[in-house]
This record gives sequence, C-alpha cells and structure tokens, in this order.
Amino acid sequence: MDAPTPTPPPASALRTPGSTRGWRPRLGVLTSLVIMGAFASLILLQMGVGRYLYQRGFLDAERRDMLARARHAQALLEQGFRQLGPAAADYAPWDDTWRFVQGIQPTFPEENFPLATLRRFGAD
Repeated sequence: MDAPTPTPPPASALRTPGSTRGWRPRLGVLTSLVIMGAFASLILLQMGVGRYLYQRGFLDAERRDMLARARHAQALLEQGFRQLGPAAADYAPWDDTWRFVQGIQPTFPEENFPLATLRRFGAD
C-alpha cells in the first residue's frame, strides 16, 4: 500500500493578516530601472527649475545692491564737492594771491589760511 501524499496547506494558512511571511515582492529589472529613471528625471527637473528661479533672484538682488552702493558713493562725492565749494569760492579771486607773489601783500598766508582753516582741510 502506498502512503498517502501530504496535501499542502491552504494559502490563507501561509499568510496571516499583518505578516509578510511567505510573500516576497519581486520587481523586475526593467521596473526597477524605470522607477530609478523617473526619480533621476524628477531630481534633474527640480534642480533645473530651482537654478532658473533662484539664479534670477540672486541676479536681481546683486543688481539692487550694486545700485545702492553706487548711489551711496555718488552721495559721498556730492557731499565732498559741497564742502569744497565754499573753500574754492573763498580763494577763487587771485588778486590777493598775485599781490603776495609780487611781494606787495606779505601777510596773505596769515590772513587767508588761519590755523583753523588748515585743520578743517586736514593740511599739515
């Protein structure tokens, strides 16, 4: 007499709810490559869009900063010119200077360049 052959247990006995025993996900090589390619494409797309958007923003910020610095430099120069204007107007007539050079008015430096004026201009 032949021994009876054992029958395999039903599929529900192998897989209980919440357990993965007896079940293995199997992805084909092609499916794995497609998923990896999709992720790589998304990453590259995000980098490209981000670079385009951020680069434009950085260029605009640099342009605004450059213009602000140029305006500041211009304001400093204008302030210096405003301070030099009165001094240049004070010494613009050359009559007294010409008399000093000819020896007619030897007190010209003391009268026109007092110590306070030299200090104001930072002269030695």
